[in-house]
Amino acid sequence: MSLIDRFNKKTQQHSPNIEQIKELVSQPNYYNSDEEALNANTLGTIDNILADDEINTIFVNGARNIYIEKRGKVVKSRSSFRDDIQLENIINKYLNHCTLDIENQQYFEINHDKGINLLITIPPLSKKITISVKYYNDKFADIKILRENQVVSKEIALILSTLVSINVNILITGAKKTLKTTILSAMSKTLSDIQRGVLIDYLNEIDVEKNLCAYFDFSILKNEEKEKHLLEQLSYTKPNKIFINSPKDYILEDIFRLASKTKGIITTLDAKNFEQAKETIKDINSFDIIIECEKAENETGKIASISQITNGIKEEIFALNQERELVSTGLIPRFFEKIKDVNINQNIFDKEYIHTYQRIPLPDTNTAIEEEPAKKINPEVLKKFKKDFPAEEIELMQDNE
Repeated sequence: MSLIDRFNKKTQQHSPNIEQIKELVSQPNYYNSDEEALNANTLGTIDNILADDEINTIFVNGARNIYIEKRGKVVKSRSSFRDDIQLENIINKYLNHCTLDIENQQYFEINHDKGINLLITIPPLSKKITISVKYYNDKFADIKILRENQVVSKEIALILSTLVSINVNILITGAKKTLKTTILSAMSKTLSDIQRGVLIDYLNEIDVEKNLCAYFDFSILKNEEKEKHLLEQLSYTKPNKIFINSPKDYILEDIFRLASKTKGIITTLDAKNFEQAKETIKDINSFDIIIECEKAENETGKIASISQITNGIKEEIFALNQERELVSTGLIPRFFEKIKDVNINQNIFDKEYIHTYQRIPLPDTNTAIEEEPAKKINPEVLKKFKKDFPAEEIELMQDNE
């Protein structure tokens, strides 16, 4: 039972002052879950930090040093493990649960189906236990959420969904943390009920919701030849769409060769700009559409442009304006002939067309996130709930005053 659950249960029984309870619940320490973590497949404090959807990166350097990335800012968390011994016990328990050999290894990479990537190092490789956590949450899970977060307009959302239904190859490029995987995931969820798809994921980041979309977690494969062979075999099944997320460098050539002789591939590629993408892909003309993503200061990521590729040249169909909204450039794309019967009017591509963006007030991300000062715990209130806490937990909470 979590700390908040304990308070809720006690509230129902004795109905103490709700403000006093809020003050206690607001404390960021999660020692109780760390104790429970010793008997379960959890990471205690880390699991509780991940409950905040705005946090997607955590770095642990020993029990007392936990750093989080929130809204693009890195700050030290006030949450911590009790000591290095407790952290070591939790990690050992966790790795044993994952059936990993901790006797002969000091470095572990674990990918979870919940979209969590863990890198764990233990002594003597590192001075202290270090944990790097990357959490790929569902905040931008589908096209609808992309619209709600003003990444795309209503019209461009329709275009992205429609592109999945026609035979085109699409390249999604950008640096890290620019929403490439998010956009690929959103597009994969627009597969129709009669389309058959294959999703190849090298980072285990995407949830599959379509019954006709087979999911392959290539992150567990450590053999290049096996990966290349499996990719080739999957292409022989001739699916309508092949979605590929974060392919390794050594597999790129095989993917590009496949794209040159078939249609229906949508893949992400780490490339800062179009020129870098052209250098990586020997024949850029094997792709019809390129979606370029970027990340400006205080942004989570954004589509910078959607273009068609003609004779190795990028021709922008949608691009960012001064307000950093994706708008039409005036170019009518070649693929319009294939989609004009799907409730899409040609005027969407007019330069003067006003796109429909959802106007939702966004938080002020220009203000640096600072750690809030710890609130004092009222000893009298604490006594009322003493039975609900382990003795060492009471001691730790009092020490934090």
